[in-house]
Amino acid sequence: MLESLGLTLSTEKTRIVDATSEGFTFLGFTLRIVQSPRTGKMFPLIVPSKKALGRIKKEIKDATCRKNLALPNEVTVTRLNMALRGWVNYFYYMHCTKAFAHLKNYTEERVRVYLSRKHRLRGRGYTKYPNAYLYENLGLYRIPITAPWAQAAKAAGRR
Repeated sequence: MLESLGLTLSTEKTRIVDATSEGFTFLGFTLRIVQSPRTGKMFPLIVPSKKALGRIKKEIKDATCRKNLALPNEVTVTRLNMALRGWVNYFYYMHCTKAFAHLKNYTEERVRVYLSRKHRLRGRGYTKYPNAYLYENLGLYRIPITAPWAQAAKAAGRR
């Protein structure tokens, strides 16, 4: 089938894996079969890979680094929002809650440190720049920290 499409498998990248004993990464997701602590049943755990999480964190760090302190806040926040929205839209699938919560905390911390440096304040800026300021005044993209299937179940329970 691949030959008819003019494609070939890469021998360096192709391997057969037993997903119950080891996971694998495919298209930025890490997949493995694990046992549910709640039900005891086996299920596929699909999460953003460490490499993908590292890439978005590097992008956040680059946007909020010292060399960008002269830029207006709107430019920095717009750049962050574009990167975050794209990443979240791609990885907002299955078991993303922990990765998204980690990314949300990392982003808030980086933006606070950026603003503190920009305005030459001591500390990390928790009191000067609380979450409400970051989201309401600056317009920072709010990363969802609930998996899509959990939100759908919650909405169905309200009806």
